[in-house]
Amino acid sequence: MNKRLLASVTISCLTATASVWAQAGVPAQAIGNARAKPNIVFLLADDMNRDTWGIYGSKDCKTPHIDRLARDGIRFDRAYCSVAMCAPFRQELYSGRSPWRTGTLANHSKSRPETKSIAHYLKPLGYRVALVGKSHVG
Repeated sequence: MNKRLLASVTISCLTATASVWAQAGVPAQAIGNARAKPNIVFLLADDMNRDTWGIYGSKDCKTPHIDRLARDGIRFDRAYCSVAMCAPFRQELYSGRSPWRTGTLANHSKSRPETKSIAHYLKPLGYRVALVGKSHVG
């Protein structure tokens, strides 16, 4: 992920967040403070298709808190991965690069040492970054 792409994604996140907050009646001062650093959270689950989440139309599985996060934030409706395996997908999502470029075609493989993830770009900007759960991202 290059700096221009990161800036573009950040600006898009800020614009969407400010718009949602303005519609919800959040004071402008609070919006101004949040514009400096929006929260960025990826929720991933193994062996779960998009039809399992309430926000994507499931009638059987109730996910009200996740649904609210999706309504208040940015939802990926047309996101696709190059390799449909756990570790390669996570590495592709976090780095913005295909598994062919990062060397992570095999599951449980590790990215090349020079591969940078979104955490490498956000941490110097003052973000706290964390990985909770699956840790085989290399």
